[in-house]
Amino acid sequence: MRKAAGDNKEKLELIDQLEEKVNSRKDLYKKLTKDDIRRIFYENGVPITYTKTDKKTGEVTEETINYKMLYRNPSKAKQGSCMFIREELYDKAYDWLTIGIGPRLPKCNAKIVEISAYAPLSTSAIDTKNKGEPDDHDGTVYIPTRDILVLEDQDSFFRTIADVVRAEDY
Repeated sequence: MRKAAGDNKEKLELIDQLEEKVNSRKDLYKKLTKDDIRRIFYENGVPITYTKTDKKTGEVTEETINYKMLYRNPSKAKQGSCMFIREELYDKAYDWLTIGIGPRLPKCNAKIVEISAYAPLSTSAIDTKNKGEPDDHDGTVYIPTRDILVLEDQDSFFRTIADVVRAEDY
């Protein structure tokens, strides 16, 4: 049992009860690595069931909403932090984040990592009061999609003389 004072004591008691309940049903759970969980969440999304009780009738209803991984914030990538969104909103949000380029990516050998790196940039400082219109005072820049040039990467190879330095174990 954790030690706490006041309101926190009730909350911690509830956490202890929940932890006890989970531990008593351990045999029902499947052990997964964090990589397994990440793969499952990225491929299938995350279903979350919400329980709602009608205050007047006392009727309890449940609704399960599936959330799909929308993007990964580069500053949070080391922590594994991702932005998930309701599945039915995913296509519209992804199209907006990728300025319409996302759906036009090729089915094979698409530059997914590159497009994923740019997607969260559009969420970093959006001016909601002007609905994306230019404003000289808010620090955002409005760039019409038709004014963006996207070029395919080209590989370039060359030969040069280089010094190679290695450390040897002694």
